[in-house]
Amino acid sequence: MAIVNVKRNLKILFWMNLFLSMYTLTPVTTLFYLERGLSFSQLFLLSVVFSLAVLLFEVPTGLIADKVGRRKSIIIGIIFYIVHGFGFYFAQGFLQIAAAFALFAIGFTFLSGIVEAYIYDLLKSKGKQREMKKQYGRYLSANKIPSFFIPIIAVIIAKDLLNWQFQILIAIFIVSMFIALILSLFLQKVRHTDKKDDSKVLLKKSWNLFVTNADFRQIFWNSMLIYIPFQLFWRIWQPYLLEFSISVILLGVIVVSHNVVTFFLQRHTHNKHQINLLNHLCQLFPVQQYRHKLFKL
Repeated sequence: MAIVNVKRNLKILFWMNLFLSMYTLTPVTTLFYLERGLSFSQLFLLSVVFSLAVLLFEVPTGLIADKVGRRKSIIIGIIFYIVHGFGFYFAQGFLQIAAAFALFAIGFTFLSGIVEAYIYDLLKSKGKQREMKKQYGRYLSANKIPSFFIPIIAVIIAKDLLNWQFQILIAIFIVSMFIALILSLFLQKVRHTDKKDDSKVLLKKSWNLFVTNADFRQIFWNSMLIYIPFQLFWRIWQPYLLEFSISVILLGVIVVSHNVVTFFLQRHTHNKHQINLLNHLCQLFPVQQYRHKLFKL
């Protein structure tokens, strides 16, 4: 096996994550779904589709990762993102968009935790495990850099909310995913010596952990139950503001403002609790503003 170059691999991961974060539809996501013929009820169901797909595929994709290795799992996850992008480009109606959304969720499960484990293995190979928080924080901060400018570019391109404008945004996303895929091919394989359990043992341990560990149960319910209600609010804020003659450009400014703050906070992961608090406060602000609208639906 070739000598592992930790610094080089960390740089590749940083840039890979940057391109993986080119979510060009984010400032106009709901408006895109409405243009493709979805109702508000179906928008909410998309969040359920995502959560169920993650729940169903989290363990199987983890087992696949154990078989093929972390590097290949990252590559597979990015490929699912690319297929998801093509699905969104052509999809019309709820079923097609839901299928494409599920592909994104599967890709997410391939990457979820795998990159973190890969970074740990990199550092462990050189006896630098203590740098894990620092290096993982830097990796995470990469996903905020595109959000400094992508939302503004996106709302300028999609200012008229036409189908061909949305397709341009999706095409940019697909190209970005291909760049991330190419970068991932240059990652080195890193040996990890963790003891592997077979699938039955892993599922049994997971269930026992859920039953016996209150903290784990709290994390589970926060992830699965709080996520969905938050998505309900997230799906509404864009069309709600447009009803009050707020320009599409301003939607991009709102997204950028939030992301600029969280970028600098994520550079210092030792302040994790403060970061989470500020994120939740930022998320609760639109909830407070839109509560009257929600009760009318």
